Parts: sequence; structure tokens; C-alpha cells
Amino acid sequence: MESILIPIFVCVVLPVSIVFIVFFYLNKISANKMNLLSKAIENGVDIDSKALIDALETRKKSSKTVKAGLINKLIWGIILLVCGVSVLGMAMFGRFDIYDEGVVGIICLAVGLGLVVSYLVGKKMLQPEIEAETRMLLGESSGKDVKPQEPVQDEARKEE
Repeated sequence: MESILIPIFVCVVLPVSIVFIVFFYLNKISANKMNLLSKAIENGVDIDSKALIDALETRKKSSKTVKAGLINKLIWGIILLVCGVSVLGMAMFGRFDIYDEGVVGIICLAVGLGLVVSYLVGKKMLQPEIEAETRMLLGESSGKDVKPQEPVQDEARKEE
């Protein structure tokens, strides 16, 4: 009986409790913001509409650039590829059981390969956005107003 309780706890109770804690925390933050705003409105404080919208957002927008996100995928892809190859190598040479730990190595290898492929495809597809983002960041640092350009479409797409 005890041998079945641990997998049930790990596979059912633990994930449900983690999700509950996260949503409870987000709900508490949102309720605190709403309470603060309602008290400010009751006291007659003038509230800027943009500040109100920013305050009501529960999730902050990511400050990462497109290029930084792609590089992050590449880094994690390489880390998982190395982990997968090392675990598979150790399983093949008898340090681990190929049917137990070898599966973990295959999973790490597959996820790492998927992240590296995602980086390569994303780099090719998001090149116009990366260039526009770079121009915009360079324009902000030099004090110039540079607007991001629209992505260039293929000639075949223009004809449609």
C-alpha cells in the first residue's frame, strides 16, 4: 500500500498543489492591487489611465529581445544535448542501465536537438525582426528616433 502512495503523491497531489499555490499567489497580488486602487479612487486621488492599466496587469511584459530569446534557446539546447550525450554514453559503457537512465539521456538529447533546431529556424525566420530590434536599440542609445521597419515579404507572397 505504501509503495502506491508515493507515486500518487508525486504525480497527482504535488502538481495540483503547485498550480494552486501559483494561482493563489497571483490572485492575491491582483486583489491587493484592486484594493489599493479602490481606496485611492474613494479618497479622490487622480489616477492616470495608463498607470491604471499597468497596475492591473498581473504579468509583466518580458524585457527580453527576440535575439536574447533565441540565444537562450541555443544555450539550453546545447546544455541538454551535452547532458543527453553524456548520459547515453555512460549507459552504453555500462555505468548506467540502458533501459532506465538511457531513456533520460534520449529525452535530453531529443529536447536539446529540438531547441537547437528551433534556434536555427527562428534565426532564419525572425531575421527582419532582429534587425529592426537592433536598429531600434541602437537608435535609442544614440538619441535618434528610429522606427522598426516592416518585415520584407517574399515576391511570391506579394503576388497573392
